[in-house]
Amino acid sequence: MFKNLIICFLVFLAFGFLSPVSSATILVVDDFDSGLPGNNVGGETAAWSCNPEDSEQFCKMELIDTERVGDAGFCLKLTYDITTSRDYITDFPQTAYNGYWSLLNGLDVSDYEYLSFRVKGDKNTGHTTTFWIELKDPVNTSGVQITGITDEWQKIKISQEKFTNIHDWANLIELMIIFNQIATVKEGVVYIDNIAFEQRVF
Repeated sequence: MFKNLIICFLVFLAFGFLSPVSSATILVVDDFDSGLPGNNVGGETAAWSCNPEDSEQFCKMELIDTERVGDAGFCLKLTYDITTSRDYITDFPQTAYNGYWSLLNGLDVSDYEYLSFRVKGDKNTGHTTTFWIELKDPVNTSGVQITGITDEWQKIKISQEKFTNIHDWANLIELMIIFNQIATVKEGVVYIDNIAFEQRVF
């Protein structure tokens, strides 16, 4: 009898406690599958540029279903151009910066360890092989350089430890993608899909 009680208790631990944790190993920020602006955590999204009055440079966002990851849904298409006759960045003349923002509305990711997303460039239009991605909490901003982008979908997985200046992981305000002076190609198209935070899976 006592042996049977121990077995039942161990089964309860395995299924009563472990299963809910495993089902929450991924927190989807935006899978873009609604086909509409706005992310999965209730935040607004948009493209931006360093100077909206400078029409030479821009970033345009579209949600399309022709380059998505998987058999259904949409992905984010970012068409960017950082070429300009003006000077915005010290030591990088005639170079602008622009990109995409996604509001996180105080998202608590303190139980997660990685930021992940899918990315590829457009082989016909051309694309940068690197860009900058930033996270913001109420006080701090911290960024990581993304490299090695090709014209095939790949998963990027970044340890949250890389965002060294973020101190309040329980209250994230914004995620930004930035095309700036590190871009290897000044104008092109980049596709993004399935932005998420992930737990370590053992």
